[in-house]
Amino acid sequence: MLESIALTANLACRRALERAGFVPAPGPARHTLPDGRELDSVWYRHEGAASACTRP
Repeated sequence: MLESIALTANLACRRALERAGFVPAPGPARHTLPDGRELDSVWYRHEGAASACTRP
């Protein structure tokens, strides 16, 4: 299973994940960056075989 996170406001990224077979998954609504900033986020998961857009 692959997991990914996208910023809530980044609709292009979210659409790309969904086109690649990712589906929304439970996860924290806020993501903390290494510099301490917190951003609204959406989590995704992909349970199928690795797609062509992923690297090993």
